[in-house]
Amino acid sequence: MLRRSFLKGLVAAPVAAPVMARDAASAAGISPPLNTPPFKLDAVRAMTGAQTPAALDGSFVDYVRDELKRITSPEWENRTRAESARSVTRLDPDLASSKSLSLSAAIRLQAKRDADRRIEEVRGHWLAEFRKATGTEWLA
Repeated sequence: MLRRSFLKGLVAAPVAAPVMARDAASAAGISPPLNTPPFKLDAVRAMTGAQTPAALDGSFVDYVRDELKRITSPEWENRTRAESARSVTRLDPDLASSKSLSLSAAIRLQAKRDADRRIEEVRGHWLAEFRKATGTEWLA
């Protein structure tokens, strides 16, 4: 396959995937639920009967609520900080150019920054998912 042909297929993939999924569902005799957006997890679960984490716990809102409880626990935060301290792969430019810091101090500061960024990123993601699932995204 030529590179250009591959790139054309890559660009068309996001458009073609939902169409192919809908065609496969209709060929299997599965009709989508009425008045349900096609990209919702509940719609996919209803169309395919797939077991998802939300299906195991009840509803998607309950699943997101459980994830929010998990990521706000001190144990999760401590584990995330420990993982971050083990794998510092780069230094921010201000830490790398600072001559008053030793290398070990710069690595410790970078690990703390990385952990703080990761914690905020994960918490922000799940809070946004919870707001979407409960219909309160206008509160953000």
